[in-house]
Amino acid sequence: MGKQVNSLHMDQCPMVSTDGKYLFFTSFRDGQPYNSKEPMTTKVYLNMLNSPFNGLGNIFWIDFQKLYNRENYTNE
Repeated sequence: MGKQVNSLHMDQCPMVSTDGKYLFFTSFRDGQPYNSKEPMTTKVYLNMLNSPFNGLGNIFWIDFQKLYNRENYTNE
């Protein structure tokens, strides 16, 4: 389904909304840059934990019709 849905992290539980408009899925994406050689402040750490890209599961959604049409009519 391309980069909009698939990632290098655990993506799971795909569901299409009852009206067929949206694809919902969970993902454990971790996009936080972290330099272990530098000390991290409490504020930076809490911001990282509260981000949707903290490595914990979050729910994402995408317009299913646009994704469906792109996948069926292009060679991406």
